[in-house]
Amino acid sequence: MVKVLLCGEVHGEWSTLHTRVLKLNASAHGPFDVLLCTGEAKRLPDLSWPLPVYVLESTALNQPSTNANLHFISTNSVLQLNGLHVAFFVHQDDAFVASLKDKNIDILLSQEYPAAFELLLPQEQVPEALVNVGSEIVKDVVQAAVPRYHVVGSPSVFYQRLPYVTTAPRRRVSRLIGLGQVGDAKNKWLHALNLEVFDENAPVDIPAATTQSPYDVVQEPLAKKKKVDALSADKIQQLTEKSNAAMQFRYDAAIASQGQGAHEQIKRPLVANRSECWFCLATPTVETHLIISIGNEAYLAIPKGPIVPDHVLIIPIHHVSGIKHLSQAALDEIKQFKSALQKFFESQGKSFIIIDRNVPTMGAAHAHLQIIPMPVDALAHVHHIFHEEGKRYNVDFEELAPETPQPNHQEYFMVEFPDDNGGFVRLYHQVRGKHYMQFGRHVAVNLLDMPQREDWKYCVVPKDEETKMTESFKKAFAPFDFTLNLED
Repeated sequence: MVKVLLCGEVHGEWSTLHTRVLKLNASAHGPFDVLLCTGEAKRLPDLSWPLPVYVLESTALNQPSTNANLHFISTNSVLQLNGLHVAFFVHQDDAFVASLKDKNIDILLSQEYPAAFELLLPQEQVPEALVNVGSEIVKDVVQAAVPRYHVVGSPSVFYQRLPYVTTAPRRRVSRLIGLGQVGDAKNKWLHALNLEVFDENAPVDIPAATTQSPYDVVQEPLAKKKKVDALSADKIQQLTEKSNAAMQFRYDAAIASQGQGAHEQIKRPLVANRSECWFCLATPTVETHLIISIGNEAYLAIPKGPIVPDHVLIIPIHHVSGIKHLSQAALDEIKQFKSALQKFFESQGKSFIIIDRNVPTMGAAHAHLQIIPMPVDALAHVHHIFHEEGKRYNVDFEELAPETPQPNHQEYFMVEFPDDNGGFVRLYHQVRGKHYMQFGRHVAVNLLDMPQREDWKYCVVPKDEETKMTESFKKAFAPFDFTLNLED
């Protein structure tokens, strides 16, 4: 484990930085292995440092440092520090940028932000000081280096972007951090990292809320976003108002973080507060390229990291935590989607299972059904395999009779699949205490003999592949898609 301190621009505040570093280094968090500063030293300090200090400097200082632990980097460089590869970008140099593609860069330091870093983010997540900020040159550097961490010093604002995953030239999760100027009371200017030395054979762990790389997106800046397909702002407003009654529920992250339950009753348009939910159509980050079909109450989409290409989701437009909380109109349309999908899969000689759960998760829990196609011969084993795997994960099922309404439990897991009589078998589990969140997917991949696809994070593909997958399903599903006949 390498302990790294990151620092914003110094601007002569060496004494302030020195005092803070000495205190941190002597604390339970220390000692640290290296200190990296984003630049603009202004003058040389006459101080003794307990660890190596590297400062990104846009112009060479008039006099070299006489302190063995203090280093000013004024040329494009890649240094190996404690097993980490640290890149310093000072000025444009095509040869240097090209050379980064062959290196595993752990940390990249630049003084400017890259252009397009704000894409795929809700507008409110971009500080005002960073709007319309960014260099195309630095963007090229980031795309070539694919750093684990990119640290920026100007403008001097503390900022952490949501992590993003890249696919070329290598698959990696990257993070962007902006730091304030040393001594700034309003902006964090010192940040600590504990990094393992990079292992290219280690699996890529994609954390929740990770976006795709904003630098691979071809679109206008956030303030000038184009309409995507039929999802204009008016269309979103229309669909949302249509699916909601006068009294609504919205997800409130602040309330959820206080442990008071994630919903509050409100009397205002549901569209207004959706920035934390991946499935609400009004969310700025909703991935519209995954949407197959949109009805009046629900829509059909490809999930991130599907098990197979025709693994789909039925998602209600109204934000509720469980399907049972929906209006009758929404339930009826979901039933239409299920019927259409059943006919579609039957036309291909397949069957399917439906997974429904209402279990608290981190972030906004938006109800949805997972529809996973199965070979017809696998259907005979669904009942047995779910029961057997349930024993291993403390999931005890009861089979609901066809006429029995779903129990009114707050937390539950249920799987449905066609029976031999034209109906559906429903296996129901009341969740008590801890529940393995990927249980349904775990059983599905075993039924499909695809255990390597149990973790969706390792099944995410580049956006262009997701788009092709969606368009392919949309084309094949069109003869069964009842929404094509709905009036706008």
